[in-house]
Amino acid sequence: MNRILVLTYTEDPHADSVCNYLHSTGHYCFRVDTDRLIEDYSITFDSDRGLFVISDRRSDHPITDDWCIWNRRILDPSAPADMPADLLEIVKTETRRTWEGLLYSFNGRIVNHPRAQLCANNKIHQLLFAKRHRSNTKVPHTLITNDPQRLREFWHSKDKTCHKLQRQCVVEKDGAPVLPQSELDIP
Repeated sequence: MNRILVLTYTEDPHADSVCNYLHSTGHYCFRVDTDRLIEDYSITFDSDRGLFVISDRRSDHPITDDWCIWNRRILDPSAPADMPADLLEIVKTETRRTWEGLLYSFNGRIVNHPRAQLCANNKIHQLLFAKRHRSNTKVPHTLITNDPQRLREFWHSKDKTCHKLQRQCVVEKDGAPVLPQSELDIP
C-alpha cells in the first residue's frame, strides 16, 4: 500500500477530490492542511534519527522515504489573534523553513518539488530551456536589464516589443490596485 502525504490548505477542493480517489483505490492518504498547523498538527525533525514526524493529534506519522509527497500548496499557519506581529513573522519563517527542509531532504517521490517549481516559475530559465529544446517553437528576442541605455537601444531596434515583469506584482494607490499602462514611453 502506498502512503501519500498531501501538503495543502483547508479550503482546497482539488485535494479533497484527489484524496477521496486515492482512498477509494486503496492508498493511504495523510492530508495536512498547512494553514492549520498550529491548531491541528505538529511537525518534528529529529537529527539523530534523520526523520520528520508529523502528528495530527490522533497519531504520529514518521515520513520515511517510502512515502510519496504531493506538495500541493503550503500556506503560512494561521495564528491566535493575540500573537504579537514580530512573533508571528518568526513563526511563519520558521514554519516555511521546516517545510522546505522536509521537501529538500526527502529522498522519495515528490510531486511539485520546490526545485522544479523554482525553474517552472523563472522566466529566464523558461526562455533558455525553450531556446535549447525548441523544434518549431519561436523564442522572442528578450532583454532583461536595469540599464536604461540598453533598454532604449533594444526598444528602438525592434518593430514591436512587449514588456512585462518577471513576476506578478500588484502596486496599490489609495488602497486600490493600479494596473500597468499598456504602452511605455521610451524616449
